[in-house]
Amino acid sequence: MLKTRRRQAKKRADTRVPGRPRVLHVEDSPTQAEATSAALEDGGYDVTLARSGDKAVYVLGERTFDIVISDIVMPGKVDGYELCRRVKAGPHGDTPVVLLTSLSDPMDIIRGLEAGADNFLTKPCAPDHLLDRLQVILATKRSRARGRVRAGIAVYFLGRQFTITSEREQILDLLVSTFEDAVRQNHELREREERLARSQQSLAALYQIAVGLNACNTEAEVAAAAVAHAVEIPGVRAGWLVLREGETGFRIAATRNVPPALQEPGALDGDCLCRQRLLAGDLDQVTNMMECERLTTARGDTRGLRYHASVPLWIGERTVGILNLVGSERGLVSEEDRALLYGVGNQIATALERTRLRQQLETLVEQRTAALRAEITERTRAEETLREREKQLSSIYETAADILFQLAVEPGGTYRFTSVNRAFFSVTGLGLDQIVGKRVDEIIPQPSLALVLARYGEAIREKRIVRWEETSVYPTGELTGEVSIAPVFDAAGRCTHLVGAVHDVTERNRAETALRESEERYRSLVNEVNDGFFVTDEHERFTYANRALALIHGLTNPAELIGRTFLEFVAPSARAAVEAEFRAGVGSGAKPKIVTATIVRPDGGEGVVEVKPVTVYQDERV
Repeated sequence: MLKTRRRQAKKRADTRVPGRPRVLHVEDSPTQAEATSAALEDGGYDVTLARSGDKAVYVLGERTFDIVISDIVMPGKVDGYELCRRVKAGPHGDTPVVLLTSLSDPMDIIRGLEAGADNFLTKPCAPDHLLDRLQVILATKRSRARGRVRAGIAVYFLGRQFTITSEREQILDLLVSTFEDAVRQNHELREREERLARSQQSLAALYQIAVGLNACNTEAEVAAAAVAHAVEIPGVRAGWLVLREGETGFRIAATRNVPPALQEPGALDGDCLCRQRLLAGDLDQVTNMMECERLTTARGDTRGLRYHASVPLWIGERTVGILNLVGSERGLVSEEDRALLYGVGNQIATALERTRLRQQLETLVEQRTAALRAEITERTRAEETLREREKQLSSIYETAADILFQLAVEPGGTYRFTSVNRAFFSVTGLGLDQIVGKRVDEIIPQPSLALVLARYGEAIREKRIVRWEETSVYPTGELTGEVSIAPVFDAAGRCTHLVGAVHDVTERNRAETALRESEERYRSLVNEVNDGFFVTDEHERFTYANRALALIHGLTNPAELIGRTFLEFVAPSARAAVEAEFRAGVGSGAKPKIVTATIVRPDGGEGVVEVKPVTVYQDERV
């Protein structure tokens, strides 16, 4: 920007416009020199810039100027006072000299009068004030009388004597300009004090908003605190806060001091300019609205409120709502307050987000707590059910007629009894201390032990239930049992236990042996009798026949009858009648009836036999 100004200044200096007042501007500060020169050129002056008093003296020797504006403090031998003396002592002593000063020392005025200065301007000087002052100085120069004071005036100030050689009009101009600057500075000071007081009040209100937000735990509390403290900002008389709902919706979250006209149902609902701008992404800073649509169209008492400032509530790149501050004057919020309020809008949005997150967390905690309670209840119920089932299983385990046991699988192929039921004691005659904690090889005798260990290994290798029958000798005697063994594996796939059951079949085996022996004696007896004896299946086919029956049918071996029927040997002429008599007796429950039939032998011979059929039932079937 500075380089551009310099290029523009150089261009203007190279193109002098005839008739424009010529100004020599003496300033060593590049920034102030650029700003003041630009203001002068924009005001219609032809400006020549000198960066030191020495340079200014040289330029004044080359050409004349309508006015000289010089800073007082400059590098080199020639400061502002010395430059003024040389101008007044030179051939163009009527050239007005304006000194730029901060008026921080009363001696500035005396030194200025002593040097012959025409006017003072305080720094920094507003461009409009500078141009107005130059117009007055040039006009005074043209209308001033040509008479000059021949002798100087002695002035005593702060114990020192100063000789003032300036003309009376010149002295008067300088004093008036000094007084004017003092009045202007006093007025600016009062304005600054008022702005400072307003800023302090605004900062206090904004501070209260920030403090109040920290104590809020809900969205409603945040909105109410924000609006309540926002109306304490100077010029703000009412306010309301709206939050976004969905993509395009809004809802009122809090209000404060709204006039009766806006207290009607629905008065703050619906679309408006500030909401439109927020949705469009145009409300990216605190904005003073010209007139509030709701207030200008409201029916009823608005208490003179017409204008409002809209504060966007934002977090990250997302807007969550608007805080509207309402007053009766235009430009409700100053530039300084706008920047602060924009930051406050972020604080409000952050607090709202914090309360929402807190509410979500509380809801989540409640849900998880409820789920945990339900889980605990369910787990307690399951544990109670499990305990009940364990009791039932324990009862079944202890009262089962079969032997039940559990073995721990130890390294090296060792198996140790960890639990047995009561049946183990009663069947084997061994005591608890003789079984639990003992190895299998200490309980099961040979030769059964080798078979048992082999079956245990098979169950573990093949990961399945293995069954076998074993006979061992125990204190109660020789016992035979049907053994089932099942392996139990841990999460790593290692077999940790074997669970087994033994069904005592000693008595059953004894009964089966006795039955077989009885059947053998019965068959021997049947084979020795002279009467034929046979058994058929449900299809009347022979399944057993004795030797006498084979001889009756003209056969030598009973096996030749197996699978054949009695009706095959009955004479064809009598077969139907005999079959009918057989059918009538089967399953009737009546006393068996003797059936007489003529049979035909394989050699063609015939014989008459008497048959007494007896029905045998199994599971209610013939």
